[in-house]
This record gives sequence, structure tokens and C-alpha cells, in this order.
Amino acid sequence: MLLGERHGIAQNLEFIAKLVPHLWSAGVRRIALEFFAAENQDNSDALVSSSTYDEVLVREMLFEYNVGWPFAEYQSVHQAVWEFNHKNNANMRVLHPSYIYDWSKWAGERTDDSMRGVLHKGNVNLHRAKVIAEAVRGSEKVLGLFGAVHAIKDKSTLTSLGFPNFESVAQILEQTHSIKVASINLNDALSGVWDSEIKTSSPLTPCTLDLDFIASHDFTEVQAAWPDPDWQSPPIDEKAYWQIMQSRRSAFLS
Repeated sequence: MLLGERHGIAQNLEFIAKLVPHLWSAGVRRIALEFFAAENQDNSDALVSSSTYDEVLVREMLFEYNVGWPFAEYQSVHQAVWEFNHKNNANMRVLHPSYIYDWSKWAGERTDDSMRGVLHKGNVNLHRAKVIAEAVRGSEKVLGLFGAVHAIKDKSTLTSLGFPNFESVAQILEQTHSIKVASINLNDALSGVWDSEIKTSSPLTPCTLDLDFIASHDFTEVQAAWPDPDWQSPPIDEKAYWQIMQSRRSAFLS
């Protein structure tokens, strides 16, 4: 099952965190989160099975995937899984299906050729689907949280959005790996054809800024790994960084 979200909505992550015991009861042993990279899978596994929770490690794993994503709720699922495992002697895992892009290879334009250095492990949705498929083939049920365009299966919806050749994670799982996927529209993330939808009755709120997110890093690390610089120029200093993040947070519900 893949939940398609509009990024930055606090209730999306809170929902999954609260769902952990129910997922376990339903036989789901793996939660896949778009904003974490496979390079840190061993760290994640060690964290959720350890005797103590390490919030610094979770923050660092999120930083390594996206230096421009300092939102506390995206760190909450690891904590919820750790708490469940710790209390119940369980082995729930958080899957890290993405990989760390190399933005030092950014050539100043977004073309297939120029992006090969950045996306050095190839099509990221192929990578994400492979990680999930390997877990499913190990007889594991997986719940995933991804941006809505990655979770939807309906090609007509993607075409109407201007992505006629785009393949979502859900499509690749079904068409390449022959794995049945239920695509769920979470909190009206995207209009289109979905298998089902889940919607809270409460007003949606944006995620919370984690003000310690970049504190342990030299700011040149943030600038060097700044994602999608054609969409948003790298900040010149920490003040500019937090201005961008506050503006991004304010736009989540727009």
C-alpha cells in the first residue's frame, strides 16, 4: 500500500506514527519513507532496534537525504517504530527507499545529460520500487509514504499534470515487479483516480521546523548539497536558509 501525500502536512506523519501498532497487527512489518536514503538503511535498522533512541541520528539521516527539509514530523516515524519495538520486543523496520543525490555535479541546467551526475544511481523511482519489491519478496507487507505523483497508478492523471512519460513507484511495482499496489490519496493530496482515500476531519497544519537541523554542520555543507538549485537558489547564509524554510512551511497548505 502506498499513501500519496502533499508534502509538509503534519497530520500525514502523525497518522503513520499512530498507525504503527495497527500495522503490526495487520502483518505490516516495513514502513517505506520517501525522504530517507538507502545509504542509511543499516543506521536505521540499528536505531529502531537499539535500547535507546537517538534523535541526532534521525536528524542526520534526513539531512543527508535533503539538506532543505528541516521538518520535525518527518523524523517522528522512526521514533514511533523505535518505541513500538522497544515496548513489544518487535522488529518493525523503516525502509529507506531513495538514495543520496550528488548535487556537486549540478551543471546549471536540468536536462537528461546534465542530471546523470546528480542522479548517479539512475531513475530514483526505479530504485525506490526495487527496495520495496525486495522487501515484499521477503514475504513482508509494506506501507509507503511518498509524494502523490509517486504513489498514484493512473497514467491519465500523470499525463494531465504534464508528465506523460513519468513512471510512479506504484506503476513500476505493478508493471515491472508484478506486485499489487493499493494507491491511497492521503488528505486530498492530488485529484485523480485512486484506489481509495483517507482524510482527516481535523484542519490540516504544516510541519514544524526543527531549528537544530543544521546546527552541527558548517554552512558550506548545506550550500554544497542544496537540492534543485534551479527551483530555489542556495541560501547565502543561515538567516537566508531559515527564511526560505519558513516560506516553504507557509506554502505547504496553499
